[in-house]
Amino acid sequence: MNQPTPNPDDQSLRQLLQAAHPSADLPHGFSAEVWRRVNLGRETRSATTSPSWVQSLAGWLVRPTHAMGAFACILSLGLISGWLAGAANPHENASAQERYIASVTPFYLHSQP
Repeated sequence: MNQPTPNPDDQSLRQLLQAAHPSADLPHGFSAEVWRRVNLGRETRSATTSPSWVQSLAGWLVRPTHAMGAFACILSLGLISGWLAGAANPHENASAQERYIASVTPFYLHSQP
């Protein structure tokens, strides 16, 4: 069974919630100590580690324009290498065409002189 929604303006509920979460005062200089540690961590991290070439490349490829440019270059290289490989072997290309025609047209081999 659904319980009724409590009224946020109910004083007894407000007092109960405040008692459940007591407030604690921070020690003197707490904020300064936190920022000192943060800055110390930044200094040691930047002094000891430099990004590797893989991290640098990944950071460069995350940008959409760079990623599309890299994709276009890789696609172009693949197309050019495939075209060059096909142009280097014209005899194999012709035999592949003949095999395809023979598989589609069963009378092709019989009609050749």
